[in-house]
Amino acid sequence: MTETTLTLDTADGPMHAFRTAPDGDGRAPALLIIQEAFGVNAHIKNVCRRVTAHGYVALAPELFHRTGEGVELGYTDMSLVMPHFSSLTNGGILMDIQAGLAALRADPRVDPTRIAVVGF
Repeated sequence: MTETTLTLDTADGPMHAFRTAPDGDGRAPALLIIQEAFGVNAHIKNVCRRVTAHGYVALAPELFHRTGEGVELGYTDMSLVMPHFSSLTNGGILMDIQAGLAALRADPRVDPTRIAVVGF
């Protein structure tokens, strides 16, 4: 399994995305993984790894890129979560999902006809 952090371009600036892929060179189905309210944290990265263990390329874009880079929040203090979470807009989320899907479609390891999205 390979793990990388990609930088995707959006109209609101660069957005990092955590990517995992199975070993090998063939094309695989892909899953765009939408983070919880706590960022692309250890749990979301583990979800990516578990999906990849089943043969998928996984990509988790950092939806909080407008309020900070690499935002990972704990599960116990919602007062730290809300400034990031409340800054999300439908348009911004759509932009980020489109950037993630475009990155997966352009990924040489991904079968572009077999891409799905799951969110938490």
